[in-house]
Amino acid sequence: MRYLFIYINVLALFFVAGVSAYQTQNEAEIEQLFANYMAKYNHYIQTGELQHAPGLYHPQVMLVSDKRMPSVVTEAQLYSQIEVFLDSLKKRGVSKVNWQKVDIHLLSNNMALASNVAIRYNKQGEVVDRVGASYTLSKQDKGWRIAAFAVHPVDNAFVFNTNTLN
Repeated sequence: MRYLFIYINVLALFFVAGVSAYQTQNEAEIEQLFANYMAKYNHYIQTGELQHAPGLYHPQVMLVSDKRMPSVVTEAQLYSQIEVFLDSLKKRGVSKVNWQKVDIHLLSNNMALASNVAIRYNKQGEVVDRVGASYTLSKQDKGWRIAAFAVHPVDNAFVFNTNTLN
């Protein structure tokens, strides 16, 4: 009986370690998605060319904003809208954008929520403004992709508590 107890505890430890490693891998992949996202934005701001690879979005993406009704657009339509948006940032003097924070919460092995705050800078390195955005992500054959996102005030960005109750 004692050996059975030890065996069960060892199996439980391997299971927890496996789940933790899988969670860490998924979070790393999502963090890379958002690093690619910001690299694309900054590349466009500097060069005027919006790179489509690596992919960030599903073929259809839901956009939610307080300025218009929610809509579903194709990835191609979204890239056109992103160019217009980034051009408007450039006209406001934005020369670089960085993430202030990226919070990720895995819902399952292939679903996650993320909430980020972006900081926009001018050429002198001064902060122009900050904006919050929250995302629904899903993982398919091509990896993690954005399925939906909403832009909102910075103060409404989620902070996911990853602490567990003892």
